[in-house]
Amino acid sequence: MEEKDSVISGPYEEFRICFCGKIRSGSVEWYLIDVSVEEACLSEKTESSTRELTPFSVAKHLPSYAALGGLIYSLGGERCSYRGGDTLLNDVWLLDFQSLEDWKPGLPMNFARCNPHTMVVDHKLYVLGGFLPNHNQNQGDGWIEVFDPEEKKWESLPSPPDQIHSSIMISGFLKSKKEIIIAKQRWDRHPMLFYSYNIMTRCWNTLVPHESEASVHLPPNAGRAVTVGNTLYWISTEEYSHECTIRAYDLDRNMWFEDHLNTVTLFGRREYFTSIYSRGPGFLHLVDQKFCLLLQSSVKKKDPQPSIEYLYCVILDISPIYDYEHEDWGMFELTTLSVQKYSMDHYIHFLDCMLL
Repeated sequence: MEEKDSVISGPYEEFRICFCGKIRSGSVEWYLIDVSVEEACLSEKTESSTRELTPFSVAKHLPSYAALGGLIYSLGGERCSYRGGDTLLNDVWLLDFQSLEDWKPGLPMNFARCNPHTMVVDHKLYVLGGFLPNHNQNQGDGWIEVFDPEEKKWESLPSPPDQIHSSIMISGFLKSKKEIIIAKQRWDRHPMLFYSYNIMTRCWNTLVPHESEASVHLPPNAGRAVTVGNTLYWISTEEYSHECTIRAYDLDRNMWFEDHLNTVTLFGRREYFTSIYSRGPGFLHLVDQKFCLLLQSSVKKKDPQPSIEYLYCVILDISPIYDYEHEDWGMFELTTLSVQKYSMDHYIHFLDCMLL
């Protein structure tokens, strides 16, 4: 994900959001939307009009993604074999989102990966994990590697002190501390264990947070967290539920936060929540305590008519409330600033989103 400074330099500055999803044929469609935080703050109401979305690119790549230096990176993947035993790939594909020409091959990673976590830090691209459960890449270097586009090379970095699978972890970056934070699922006394990796010293540390009512188990494929200061935020959904659960962990105060967003209050009549069937909603930090949430909904029709598909771009203000009666957990002041609704020709299995 591309870094974005938490400063609005002028009136009505817009953030350009890119997102992608898999369609029935197996290809991945890419879309762009523009968001203005200041317009959202001024409008104080839901947009009544529905805009149309059309993809700007269609590709076959199904791994992980990042945006850096005017390019979208597609990283890793797997090749299925009819004889059994999938093969991980170290492929890298690039799309110039200025020219929007065809995807072109980039410099392969040192290690083959599938669905690694990605983040952009100081104009370099980091990839984390993405190995098969029976492949222990925690010995030696390589669980993390970093790409420097100026030097045009990948470098393997020290692996964490414990085995971590990217399907049961969240990751984020603390800009002030120059630390990558990993939270992994733990199945014994405490449900989560945190690790920090300092990109300057290249050293790992283990962090054990307080238990609390908000420290719950991670959902599968929780993915990247977004960071504000030294607090990690992430979104999760549950099957058959119309709610999004917003959680955060403040590493400075060792404090948890949790609240819920009811999507019924956002969607139109007869629409049902379909983000629960994909990797989950898109979630991005824009500026200050303003976040963007990308949600999907559908209106079912009688067969053989296709369902009607929508994407909602929701701008939220998510501000922690520090409850001093409970030193280790609190809630949010959750405010919906604006909602923009987009129509789509068909359903996409949402994969990822990023700021350009």
